[in-house]
Amino acid sequence: MIRDECMIGCGPCAVCKRFFTFDVDRVPSSHGEPICRTCLAAVNRRKRSLGMPEWHPLPGAYPFDDGDDGTEGPTTPRDMIAHPIVIPAEGAPAIRMPANGADFTLEELHAVCGGYIETVRLALVSPTVALLVVNEEGMRLELPLNPTATRLAGQPILGTVLLCPRRFLR
Repeated sequence: MIRDECMIGCGPCAVCKRFFTFDVDRVPSSHGEPICRTCLAAVNRRKRSLGMPEWHPLPGAYPFDDGDDGTEGPTTPRDMIAHPIVIPAEGAPAIRMPANGADFTLEELHAVCGGYIETVRLALVSPTVALLVVNEEGMRLELPLNPTATRLAGQPILGTVLLCPRRFLR
């Protein structure tokens, strides 16, 4: 569960350098650098073997891979991104299915993003699973920064975007 007020970060793990998403106020860190759940388990195994106290993440430290109750969430990126989601720069995201139910037309993508489009890879997900569809002219049109899409892509993204499972794109 994600708390009402939290700061979600996306960055490399201090140990393995793989990108992951975390609550910056709750994730364990080493010298200020966040540690992913997988590496934390390995660090704790080593600490146990040396008789040292383990590090325990606070509830909600890894908001996109488990619940506060410790149960596992979706196990693959494919499970996490099941439906196309319109993510506006401001306001609430919403599921948006293609008109034909199978795949988006170019005209539908233009309408969602407000003009010419391009795709952007997600920081944590293979492009064979999902992509962001964005307005290609976001800077020229001076579209507003989209903080959610920026976190997902690991780079600045402007305007309304479509987080789209690959199977909905031709």
